[in-house]
Amino acid sequence: MAMIRFHHGVPPFENCSKRRNMHKALLFLVLSLFVFQCNSTLPSGDKPVVTVSVLPQLYFLEELAGDLVEVNVMVPPGASPASYEPDLKQMALLEQSALYLNIGSLGFEQAWLQKIRDLYPELRMVSLAESIDQIPQQADDHARQDPGQHNRENPAHDHDRHAHEHGSLDPHIWMSARNGRIIARDVASALNELLPEQHALIGQRLRKLDSSLQQLDLEIENRLASLEQRSFMIYHPALGYFARDYQLKQHALESEGRAPSVAHMQDMVNLGRKEGIRTVFIQSQFDRANAETLARSLNAKVVQIDPLATDWPSQLKLLSTNLIKAAE
Repeated sequence: MAMIRFHHGVPPFENCSKRRNMHKALLFLVLSLFVFQCNSTLPSGDKPVVTVSVLPQLYFLEELAGDLVEVNVMVPPGASPASYEPDLKQMALLEQSALYLNIGSLGFEQAWLQKIRDLYPELRMVSLAESIDQIPQQADDHARQDPGQHNRENPAHDHDRHAHEHGSLDPHIWMSARNGRIIARDVASALNELLPEQHALIGQRLRKLDSSLQQLDLEIENRLASLEQRSFMIYHPALGYFARDYQLKQHALESEGRAPSVAHMQDMVNLGRKEGIRTVFIQSQFDRANAETLARSLNAKVVQIDPLATDWPSQLKLLSTNLIKAAE
């Protein structure tokens, strides 16, 4: 298994943008000196270092690279990918990295990717969202495309991106077995360039992983095929791709990235009663209070999930299992 490094960074100054900007400026001024000061804690060079943005990407490296690489995860467990700020140690590890596999549309990436490119022009960076047909992240997002239109046999050929004039794109691209097959192929391609001598082994592991994710997709599709109640609620809209794949409707409690107002909560109660919603998902990173209040009003069940878990396929199984149970 790959060696994993976590380093907790400086908490964001939520109410002081000037201090945040000063912090970032200071980071660039002292980084070079810091790298020399912490050489004893950096990788020895026996294995190439691959940096990823979030834990779900670690799953692909464990399956495809195993112990061939050392992994540096930018956003540690419990931190928010929307607002996280890398610390000096992580930036030093980036300097040691041979490859940075980012998502490309996470909140902290939008603030940092260009700065990282400027700091480390020789670092190879791969944005995994580039091959994904991304959808807008909306407070009330639902499937717009029949899952049959997605090519299950060769999903790499099914990634034409839609042009979106308004709103940000949903960065939770890994919360889909179909997207996962595309991501796996892109990660394998990057690893083959990094470790050309391991091409055969990586190819063997990719075929095994691709088969596993295809089986997971078909299993979930079959389980949900007869589901009559196809709507669910969630605090933060992290399941847009899951909803798209299986023709479900996702309704988010969070309103424009903020906690729901009293008026929005009442709107959600009315919507939930109208659609007969019986499941309210809450991410482990968020407070359960609003979700539990809503669930009591709907006589629904609150189910805790973790879209930022390394084992994201198990999270997909958990989602389908609880949707089926709620309908019984």
